[in-house]
Amino acid sequence: GVIMDATFDDIIPLVLARMPEFLAGLSCAVVNNHLKLDNFEQIRPYKGPLLLINRMFDTMMMTQPGIMASNRGNVLFENIMMERFPKLMDEDTLPIFERLFSARHAQMLDDLRRDVGVDNDLCEAMVRSYAQQHSASLPSRIGEGLEVEEKQRLALYVGTRLMTHYQASHVDLLPVQYLDRIWTF
Repeated sequence: GVIMDATFDDIIPLVLARMPEFLAGLSCAVVNNHLKLDNFEQIRPYKGPLLLINRMFDTMMMTQPGIMASNRGNVLFENIMMERFPKLMDEDTLPIFERLFSARHAQMLDDLRRDVGVDNDLCEAMVRSYAQQHSASLPSRIGEGLEVEEKQRLALYVGTRLMTHYQASHVDLLPVQYLDRIWTF
């Protein structure tokens, strides 16, 4: 599998957030011509096990200082969810993911899972049942036809299996136990 730690979708928004406005055009030209880093386009063809690690205090990945939701890893996550699980990333589930993206500490993540009613065993059983009845290939249509609340629970479960949160900054060492969290659909 692939683990992407402290990552982003595309480097351009991060460059623009840090460079003076008068250098925006030059900065974009240099990046596009010499350092094109569009992680979503790089990972998009890959259909194997994937884990995104979102560092909760990673100011380097934020386009707005102190605003957790501005972490560009969230945009990468949204794009990957839309690519792999399009029926779980829609107008019904987006408010749940917006709360996930805004979480500033582990208790907020636990509160969100409790509020939505995520039952890990039930959700994992739903995923396995779907894979057996239909297919485990990606993109998946899992979530199609579910009631809103059930889809929200399943979406948050799948989303938190695809992306885990680490309460650390950009430069903190990643503990080895995070390497065991990769999930296979």
